[in-house]
Amino acid sequence: MEQKTEMADKSLIAAVKIVSEMRRASQFASFYKKSGMHSRFGNTTRPYITFALHMGYTIEGAIGSDFKIDACYLSSNV
Repeated sequence: MEQKTEMADKSLIAAVKIVSEMRRASQFASFYKKSGMHSRFGNTTRPYITFALHMGYTIEGAIGSDFKIDACYLSSNV
C-alpha cells in the first residue's frame, strides 16, 4: 500500500510541475500574445490542460476534431 501511495504522490507532483512549467514557458507566452490569438479568443487566452491520475491497466485512444482532442480510456480498472 505504501508503494501505491508514493506512486500517487509522485504522479501528482509531476502534474503540478507540468502546469507550472507551461505557465512559465516563454514559448507559450509569445504564442498567446499574437494579435490573431487576441482577435479570435480574447485577451485572457492561456493554455488549458487537465490531468487524470489512474492506477491500473488501461488502453488509451484519441477522440476529437480539429479544435479539441480528448483521450478515451478503456479498462475494467477505469
